[in-house]
Amino acid sequence: MRRVTSVISVLALSMAGMTVLSVPATAQTTAPEQESASSFDVTGAEITWGVKQSFRNYIQSPIARGSWSVDGAEADDAGIVTWSDGTGAVNMTESASGSISYSGGVHYTGHEGMGEDGGFALSVELTNPTIEFQQTASGAEGTLLVDVESLPYGSAGGVSAQQVEFAELTFADDFTIGADELSGTAEATLTAEGSEAFVGFYDAGQALDPLEVSAVLTPVAEDEEEVEAPTPELSVDPTTALNPDGQTLTITGEGFDATAQAPVYLPVDEAGFYAQIGWIDDQWRPSAGTESAARSNSYSVWVQGTNADAPYLLWEDNADGTADFTWEVEIDQETLEENYREGAQLAVFTIGAGGVTQEVNEISVPISFAEPTAPEPSEEPTEEPTELPSEEPTEEPAEQPSEGATEQPSDESTEQPTEGSTESGSPDETTESASQPGDAESTNGAVAENESESTIDTAAAPEGNDDTDNAAGAEAEPTNGLASTGAGSGLAAALGVLLLVIGGVAVAIARTRNAAHHN
Repeated sequence: MRRVTSVISVLALSMAGMTVLSVPATAQTTAPEQESASSFDVTGAEITWGVKQSFRNYIQSPIARGSWSVDGAEADDAGIVTWSDGTGAVNMTESASGSISYSGGVHYTGHEGMGEDGGFALSVELTNPTIEFQQTASGAEGTLLVDVESLPYGSAGGVSAQQVEFAELTFADDFTIGADELSGTAEATLTAEGSEAFVGFYDAGQALDPLEVSAVLTPVAEDEEEVEAPTPELSVDPTTALNPDGQTLTITGEGFDATAQAPVYLPVDEAGFYAQIGWIDDQWRPSAGTESAARSNSYSVWVQGTNADAPYLLWEDNADGTADFTWEVEIDQETLEENYREGAQLAVFTIGAGGVTQEVNEISVPISFAEPTAPEPSEEPTEEPTELPSEEPTEEPAEQPSEGATEQPSDESTEQPTEGSTESGSPDETTESASQPGDAESTNGAVAENESESTIDTAAAPEGNDDTDNAAGAEAEPTNGLASTGAGSGLAAALGVLLLVIGGVAVAIARTRNAAHHN
C-alpha cells in the first residue's frame, strides 16, 4: 500500500527492516513510495469488543436478571468478548483498504420466564463480526457487520439477518499497517440497522464501546502480467543465385528482443545483437553451448540502440521491448571463401552481442551463390570436314589377241558328226571336208592322228598358239595389278571363259579333221 490515508506518517525501522504506516483519524499527509508488496493476506486476526457497557449492566441488573454466553469466542468477567483467528486481506494500492472476518459470537439473555413458552423475553445474539475499512479524505474509517438473531421485545420486532451493518467505525491515530502486522483502535457508532437489532434499547447514533483490532499480514506475491515472448523474424533478399562477383543483400529483422542489458564496460546501453554473414556448423547456437569456432563471419554489424556509426547499426525501438533493423551490405564470393570450412553452411545469422547469450535472437537464413555456367557456343556453324571419295582403280582391259589369231570356224565346221558318221561318211561330206583348209596337211594319216591327239590333250591351252600364250600370260600376270581388285577378278573370269570357248572350238575342229581323215 502506498497510501493508507491522505495523512500518513512513515516510521522507517531500518534495524527491523520494516516500514510502518501510522494512520491518524483526522490528520492529512501523503504517503511515500514503498517497495513493499501491495497486497497482504490477513491471518491470526483478533478483535476485542464489549458491545456496550450500559447494555451489559442492564443484563446483569436485578431487573433483567440476565447473563451472556459466548460461542467460538472468549469473554472476560466484565463481558468483554475477544474473537480470534480472523482472516482477510489488505490491499495497499491507491489507498489502503481491507476486510477481516471472524467467527463465533456472544448471546445476551434476560427476563427469563417472561417470553414465549416461559423462555427469555430479552434475547440478542451477535455473531461472526466483520471489519471493513478504507481510506477517505478525512481519515481511515469503516463498518462493523454482524449476524443478528433477536426476539421481539416490547414494541420492537425481532430481527434475523446476516452481516447487518451494525456500527460505523472511525479509526484512531494508533491504527497502523506495517510490513507484517495491522493494529489499532476504532470508535463505533450504532446505525439504524443496529438499533433495530438492539430491539429498541438504543437509537441510531449512540456510541458503542470502542473496539481493538490486530492482525498478522503476509505479503502476497503479485501475479506478474504474463508477457508474450518476442518471436523475432529474419529475412534476406535475395537468398539464392547470388552474383559471385558482387551482390547487394537487404537483411531485415523484426521483433528482436531488445531487453538484454549490456555490461557496464561496453559503450552501449542495451547489449543488442550481432548480424553476421559467414559459415555456420549444424550446431552453431551459443545458447546450446557451442564454441565460437562453430561460427565464422566475413561481414558483421552490431545492432543496438545507442550508436549509429559502423561497425554499429542503430535499431528502431518498438517501445515494447523489441526492435527492428535493416542492413544493406555488398558481399562477394571470394571474400566469403576465405573463411570457408568443410561441411559448414553459408548463411546470414544473428547472435547476442557483448557476451550476452540471447537464445530468442539466434536465427539463421541460408544463402548461396550462382553456379558457374559453361560458355555459350558460337553462332557461326562449325565447318564439317568434306568427305572425299576414295579413288577407285581404273579397269584396263587385258591385251586382246590380234585380229584373226583366234578366228573361229564357221557354224558348219563346229557341227558335231552324227552317230556313225565316222564309220561311213557320204561322198558329199568327204568332198566337203576335203575342201576345208588344212587338207593338204592331213593327207598323211599318222601325222593327222598325232595332231588330233595333241589337239585334244591341249584343248584348254593349245601349244604353239601365240594368242593363247598371251591370254594365259594375262591371267597369270594381271596388267596394273587388276587381279588384286574386284575389277581385275572380273576381267580374269571373262578371259577364262574366252579361253574355254576357244578351246572348245579347237576340239571341234580337231574332231572334224579326224573324221575326215578316216573317211
